[in-house]
Amino acid sequence: MEKKAISKESLAKNSLQDRTTLFQALTHTEIQEWIGALTSEWKFNLSEWCLERQMFFPSYMEEIHFVLKLAELAEEINHHPDLILGYKTMTIRLSTHNISAVSLADFVLAAKIDNLK
Repeated sequence: MEKKAISKESLAKNSLQDRTTLFQALTHTEIQEWIGALTSEWKFNLSEWCLERQMFFPSYMEEIHFVLKLAELAEEINHHPDLILGYKTMTIRLSTHNISAVSLADFVLAAKIDNLK
């Protein structure tokens, strides 16, 4: 999967079926190149070595409804984020747990999360 040919839209359409290619660790340089394919809300957290996004909600219940949608998506594609919930605020952290690194699968999930609302 070459970065030049990838947009946020094409990332979001990926079903994560090609697990050998999509679940390989990316280097810091590759992560910095790929982050441009996502919305500007996504950042690379170097200390936690993950993609990270803060989200804010008008109410706590809207946040919880979003978490439920996100959980369904994660189960559907079998790739799960780490969530830190607060009152009307959430931090989403993406990394590929079984390789302890960021992979293209994390970018696919980030693009799909952006399409959830």
